[in-house]
Amino acid sequence: MRSIFVTLLLGLSFSAWSIVFINEIHYDNAGADVNEFVEVAGTAGTDLTGWTIVLYNGNGGVTYGSAINLSGTLPDDGSGGGTSMAFVLPSNGLQNGAPDGMALIDNTATVVEFISYEGSFTANNGPALGLTSVDIGVSETNSTPTGNSLQRTDNGATSPGTWVGPIAETPGATNTGQMLPVELQNFSVE
Repeated sequence: MRSIFVTLLLGLSFSAWSIVFINEIHYDNAGADVNEFVEVAGTAGTDLTGWTIVLYNGNGGVTYGSAINLSGTLPDDGSGGGTSMAFVLPSNGLQNGAPDGMALIDNTATVVEFISYEGSFTANNGPALGLTSVDIGVSETNSTPTGNSLQRTDNGATSPGTWVGPIAETPGATNTGQMLPVELQNFSVE
């Protein structure tokens, strides 16, 4: 009886667990900024309905533009691992500042992640009010070749994670060398 209870308890704890995180961004390149995007990744099967990305201007720590409303379900990579979904923005949709950033907000209005590029800052309004962004440590410039981005290489368990770039972009695909989280389907203790 005890092992059944433990199995059920652990099964409930793990089956409800999922990770969603900002995985790749492109905000600046040589010439006019084109094909800007933010990509999120996470556990396969996670429904993004109600999730948003809120953009922040580091000069003053205030929001700009409209929130990016996420939707859809993170697809399975075929082996139980999650993959990513890219959300393309209009030209100059992301500011090139020093610094600027974004907050990932879940469907309960909780800030999941607040990251920035080209420095950190404290949010003075919006859902991340009072929080200090975490600089991802890499950036793009006005000489970054078109078709490059900044990419996370870890599994999303910590923020801001490990970032590299600018390197060849991979919107909608797993980043090079990355192992995305899997949903635990079955767990038992004997």
